[in-house]
Amino acid sequence: MIATDLAKCEVSVHPGLCPLQSRAVSAASAAALPSSVPVLRRHALDEIRRWDLCEEVQESLTLVVSELVTNVVLHSASPDVTLLLKLSPGVLTVIVRDNGQWSTSAGLGVREDADCFGRGFTLIEAVTTRLTVARTRTGNWVTAELDLPLGAGGRSPTGGAWPTESSLPE
Repeated sequence: MIATDLAKCEVSVHPGLCPLQSRAVSAASAAALPSSVPVLRRHALDEIRRWDLCEEVQESLTLVVSELVTNVVLHSASPDVTLLLKLSPGVLTVIVRDNGQWSTSAGLGVREDADCFGRGFTLIEAVTTRLTVARTRTGNWVTAELDLPLGAGGRSPTGGAWPTESSLPE
């Protein structure tokens, strides 16, 4: 599969529901190439915009996806990378999966320069609530959770008014 071809799977958010109560899933896979980083980042942004999440979450998601997919390209020697987005009540979960083995010498042979590299997880931890890394013999899973923030004035993450108790789905 080439980097511009995404294998996608998604379940839509139900219209009219507050994003903090909605559930949705979207997945995409691409070749683990540098050109896949912007492709998967665009996919993620398109999905959460469709899910009507606020700009603050969009900015955080952009950083998280960019860093995690870049890590796969540079360090896993995996042929592909999979991105899974899960919207659950109050949280957006980002999972990046590869089929390689973690190595600082894998990937493009980029020199690990402390001035340019090595800050990805620190940046991700600054914008997420939880970050977990699982390394196995068959690949790596990195899970980052972003809590959906309450906006000013009792507004939802999308900027709209919070639904009243009586308007919530059963």
